[in-house]
Amino acid sequence: ERDIAYGDHPSQKFSIAWPAQRAATRLAVVFFHGGWWKAGNKEDRMFLAEALCREGIAHVSVGYPLAPTARLRTMADSATQAVEAVIGHLAEAITLPVALALLPILTAVIALVVRSSRSFDPLPPQVVAVRDDATA
Repeated sequence: ERDIAYGDHPSQKFSIAWPAQRAATRLAVVFFHGGWWKAGNKEDRMFLAEALCREGIAHVSVGYPLAPTARLRTMADSATQAVEAVIGHLAEAITLPVALALLPILTAVIALVVRSSRSFDPLPPQVVAVRDDATA
């Protein structure tokens, strides 16, 4: 599935690559592309989808507004919105719970989302792993 909107900005979209046995999916890996907040797009991480799908893992790649037109807070809010939208979309697509692993390319994006967002206090129960490169 491509270009699923989670907000009003043209960049606020995510794409999902599903395993062949979609109904058996129990883990989705959510990628936030890098680019120092001013470059890149969600398609940059789609090359990982094939390998994950072979293992029965859904691959989600998220786009978000970039600088200089977007401020850092807007990017963090977009990431929060995206995760909430992905959780909702997965719940509609598969009747059983799907765990999420959040894997950012830039540590700061997920650090802002997880540590500063009012929406993620606490983290949604679906989020089972957060990769933070500063502590990895």
